[in-house]
Amino acid sequence: MTQNGHQIPPGHLGNLTDEQEEKLRQLWAFGFQVLEMYETEARIYEEKKAKGEVVDTPASARPATSSGGGWGLFGKKKAATELTHPKFPNCVKEMQKLMPEDEPDKEELIKLAIEALDIYTPEMARAIIVEAVKHEHPDTLALRFLRARKWNLMRAVVMLAKSVRWRVEEMEVDRVLMRQGEGYMKEQEVAGAAGSREKTVGKDFLNQMRWAKGFLHGVDRDGRPVNYIRAKLHRASDQTVESLEKFTVYCIELARLSLQAPVEMGTIVFDLTGFSLSNMDYVPIKFLIQCFEANYPESLGCIIIHNAPWGFNAIYRIIERWLDPVVASKVHFTSGTKQILEYIAPEQLVSDLGGSNPWEYEYVEPVEGENDKMKDTATRDKLLARRKELALAFEDKTREWANVAAADKAGAEKVKAERDAIAKDLASNFWELDPYLRARSLYDRLGIFQSGKVDWSAAKRTQDELKAKAAATAESK
Repeated sequence: MTQNGHQIPPGHLGNLTDEQEEKLRQLWAFGFQVLEMYETEARIYEEKKAKGEVVDTPASARPATSSGGGWGLFGKKKAATELTHPKFPNCVKEMQKLMPEDEPDKEELIKLAIEALDIYTPEMARAIIVEAVKHEHPDTLALRFLRARKWNLMRAVVMLAKSVRWRVEEMEVDRVLMRQGEGYMKEQEVAGAAGSREKTVGKDFLNQMRWAKGFLHGVDRDGRPVNYIRAKLHRASDQTVESLEKFTVYCIELARLSLQAPVEMGTIVFDLTGFSLSNMDYVPIKFLIQCFEANYPESLGCIIIHNAPWGFNAIYRIIERWLDPVVASKVHFTSGTKQILEYIAPEQLVSDLGGSNPWEYEYVEPVEGENDKMKDTATRDKLLARRKELALAFEDKTREWANVAAADKAGAEKVKAERDAIAKDLASNFWELDPYLRARSLYDRLGIFQSGKVDWSAAKRTQDELKAKAAATAESK
């Protein structure tokens, strides 16, 4: 199957078997059932609290919810007697009934849900999922986790739940990292307190971009955006681990924004030209692997290790042991221009690797006022309200789609088409809302990101315009 001139791989949106589509329905149905139970019990609890029949207990004062000791999902477990929740015991019981008795991940999922009950309201949970979806069809996100867990429903749900918590609590991807962006890092670098962590992170983060250590440009022969990593520019002592991890996630998120349906994956080129052992650093490699395997599954289509020096095989044997076999199968070694051109067309390949693309990387610093739209909270809130309406409409239509009789092919297709139309409206709304929630990046300043469209050729034109402007300014002085 094809869409917009690109082949749609099996198991991806637009090319699902009946069995795979049924798994997708089950995933959505399970999520909605959990939300309904939570909403019902939360309402009952609030009614009892209003009547003085119960006293709210702070989460920190509540007994643990799992038996035994040792280490749990999010830290040290305390001894306890059963899997339950003091505020929502029926919700936990009903959730357990929804899961197959022989499901090996049952207890893990219940623990995740119990922890989440103390942190997120149903409304917050919906908002977080919609944030993670961004401009893609919501099914695209769900299918990534289903494919990563070989279509095992409960394992996919566990993986998705962990990933969402990582985004929100650990990396603070959407509400901090992307919202602050390069502009905030620049502010901290310039005006941050001397010796402060914020000042160091700001400087180190931007230096990754200034040094051209990692950047996006063009697409490979399958239409996947290409992220180049120049390994020879890295030394572990040049930056903090925190700044490198933030930069890594930032790059992945920007690569996601460059995806154009039906393309759902990206390509990474590890350029090892000039690489030596002084550049070797296993810490960021492990973090990158963990990111893609745990939090961005099924997002890598191809990994090219280019111009690896003699002796690198020994290093790769260590790295390969950390890779999931599916990811390892996507690794390709190339040497010289001829071999890398098998994966990236000459007009798309950067010139220092032998391509004919005229663009050369130069970092453009954040510009004063580029994030002024983020101050317009009235427009932002209006667009957010519209996004909430669309999300609820998509939820209602998804419930209808999940419950439609399997034999009713015509009815299912009609509901599916209506649902897809809402997903398109969600995507359009995302791009309208984007400048009010996300700080501008290098790719916005270069004119590459264009409210849902991506034009890699704009980078060269913008660079030329900026240089001409700078030259004219210099002459006038």
